[in-house]
Amino acid sequence: MNIWNNTVSLLGGIAFIAMTNATVSAQTCDGVISTLPPEVGEFQNTLFQFDWTDIPVSVSAWSPVGSETLVKATVTFELEITGDISFTNNSGTTCPTVSWAHTTNYFATPPFPLPGFFPPPGPEFTDDFGFFSNINVGATDTQPSDFALIIEGPFEFKDSEASPFIGNPGDQLTFLTDVEGVFSATGCSPGLAETDLDARVTVTVQYTVCTPGPDPGDCLCPGPSAHYRKPGSLLLYPEFDNREGDITLMTITNSNCSGTEDLDVEIVFIDSEDCGEFNTTITLTPCDTFTAITNFVNPNMEQGYFYAFAKNDAGDAVTRNSLIGQVMVISGIEQFDYSINPVSFLGMTGEGNGTDLDDDDIRDLDGLEYDMAPDTITIPRFLGQGLDANQQGPINSHLILIGLSGGQDFSTTICFDVFNDNEESFSGEYTFYCWEKPTLLEIRGTFANSFLRTTDHDPNEILGAADRRESGWICIDGCVASSTQESIANPAFYAVLVERISSYSVSDLPFECGGQANGALLPRGIFGDGDPIPVNGDNQ
Repeated sequence: MNIWNNTVSLLGGIAFIAMTNATVSAQTCDGVISTLPPEVGEFQNTLFQFDWTDIPVSVSAWSPVGSETLVKATVTFELEITGDISFTNNSGTTCPTVSWAHTTNYFATPPFPLPGFFPPPGPEFTDDFGFFSNINVGATDTQPSDFALIIEGPFEFKDSEASPFIGNPGDQLTFLTDVEGVFSATGCSPGLAETDLDARVTVTVQYTVCTPGPDPGDCLCPGPSAHYRKPGSLLLYPEFDNREGDITLMTITNSNCSGTEDLDVEIVFIDSEDCGEFNTTITLTPCDTFTAITNFVNPNMEQGYFYAFAKNDAGDAVTRNSLIGQVMVISGIEQFDYSINPVSFLGMTGEGNGTDLDDDDIRDLDGLEYDMAPDTITIPRFLGQGLDANQQGPINSHLILIGLSGGQDFSTTICFDVFNDNEESFSGEYTFYCWEKPTLLEIRGTFANSFLRTTDHDPNEILGAADRRESGWICIDGCVASSTQESIANPAFYAVLVERISSYSVSDLPFECGGQANGALLPRGIFGDGDPIPVNGDNQ
């Protein structure tokens, strides 16, 4: 157990908040840096006579996942004291020397040694704040507390040693807090000091970790993707939109016309808000097709994505590589429409055989149950966003993003290179949850036409519009997917660009490189997918 001992001296205070931030740093990162959700501990109680002693507040230690390393731990200590404090002069004469002051001392004692942080034996720093200074309190008068003070830092302390924050799963860091009050008034006797105070201490620790992986500035194509436009056993549809005024038309077709068996197809809608799902099953005869407005199939979700997979009569997922489809999105309010083909995944187990090899009722995109998801997405063109150089033709394109690793409890960070039309690149990251459709400008200002015109662009392109509109291309790779307990390096994802110029929209599936074996539809839990049991550190 690690102990941080924090001593606070209080002399007066009706509403007092003391907050410090301290950062200890471990190393540089050769990979992807991500910040985990904060660990928070809190204790709240009545403060009797200005005195709290050894109040413990605990938070979770950081435990490494796979090859992760700790880059830094940022500690925030917050003390809030609220209530009433007053001094009544009963001496019968005016008391001219009532001075209340506040001193805050921060200590660290073993076994929580942080070099350069708050080293023993003494405080690293002291905060002095005068509350009352030489206040005249008349005979038989009361001086109430009518002040409020907030101290907000931050105070940063950095060092290469962050080991005190590292532990095993379930380990706790315990911070001890003392709150002590002292009151004195020279020449004011008899007098009465009265308090009615509550105190709350909150400790927040936020860990920043490094996940080894490729340099996000490298746009690598490790080999061909498994995908091309072919019938499959699982179709991933990038979007549905059931919002008021919008219509999505979905189509699923059984392209096998030579067979005699009907084919059951389960359709699973995934809600963008919480990654919740809605399931329904249809039956297709040989050569049959099914088209529907998604709002009539699933009226309870507004936006997200859906997938469909082949099943046998018993309801088990099987390889039947004959499914094809399409989705059309129509906006009656914004007056645009576009169509997108689904991403087709072959079943890998042989025609008619079950695909759930690990019996977890999850569709694994791992090259064993179904095709792997692509490793890298490349988009051959985007147009400079916003108005052109003549203040004409606003372009407001969107990028559909789908997280395919981890599942419902994971957010995905993608790394991308944005290239202008003259081989100049600009790198960045973007984090999303489940399914999002941000505009390119919401992702990064690099996509703005006005920015691209300030770069070392080709002055002769776009041919025919070089004086007003820029273009470029995008390479995207999965950096990390994270829950509160698990991090997945190089996660699977999918991305589709929807280009929109005024009221006109167009979309197509991107180009793909390589394969990523940790995709799955759709695990639920903080440890993601497993074979079959999810465990911490399995990178899926």
